[in-house]
Amino acid sequence: MSNTNKNKLSLLRRIAENPFLNIAVGFILMVTSLLECLEPFLGSMFHSPIGVHHGAFLFGMVQFLKWLPDLVKGMQFIEHGEDKTAEPAGASG
Repeated sequence: MSNTNKNKLSLLRRIAENPFLNIAVGFILMVTSLLECLEPFLGSMFHSPIGVHHGAFLFGMVQFLKWLPDLVKGMQFIEHGEDKTAEPAGASG
């Protein structure tokens, strides 16, 4: 794998696994769910165009970003036919 591709995957992994991003997405999912749950009670006073499906979409996108580097690495493993980090079959410690 070229150095540029490794850097891109590393950046993507750092973004997807950023704890602040994960907290923000979880908070958005919680708030959108709460807004949708409270709508029947506060319907006449408060109507939000944002629903839980918006939070679920955002959560799904972050999960996809977490999965993408592993997919690329797996495809490269299949393409090259061997894992360069694997220990030889006869070696034991």
